[in-house]
Amino acid sequence: ALGLLPDDSVVDVAASDLVTGYVGQAGKQTREMLQKARGGVLFIDEAYQLNPARGGHYMAEAVDELVRALTSDEFKGKMVVILAGYEADMEQMLQTNPGLKSRFSERLHFEDLTAPQTAHLLTCQLQRKNNKLSVNQQDRAGLERLSGGLGASN
Repeated sequence: ALGLLPDDSVVDVAASDLVTGYVGQAGKQTREMLQKARGGVLFIDEAYQLNPARGGHYMAEAVDELVRALTSDEFKGKMVVILAGYEADMEQMLQTNPGLKSRFSERLHFEDLTAPQTAHLLTCQLQRKNNKLSVNQQDRAGLERLSGGLGASN
């Protein structure tokens, strides 16, 4: 916690969590998620699904509400909203509303991890949970094969 926000909570949602399937309800649902995350972080995974061309008319309601809310006194400067997704798809989604792109001033791009990098990350996470865990070269090679297979499925 860096102390930049009043709360270190993260509300993790998918784009589909912002819609209900009823006309006029996506904006309300989006506002409820924003209110729940106020003071902390709203993380919207697969945010490219907010593109109405992908997710339908209801997604336009969600995007419109995001644009409105992020400039309102209720939310502006009081939370962080993170939109996560594939770079090209995210760029298309940000073009769907003239005000949307300007609401997100910072962009971070994370390169895909290689199989050895993924295996190393997994090993570190496992060792953090069990500091007596040791991983030999054979185990590491198996983790790299597993990691390579996982990457191929993306």
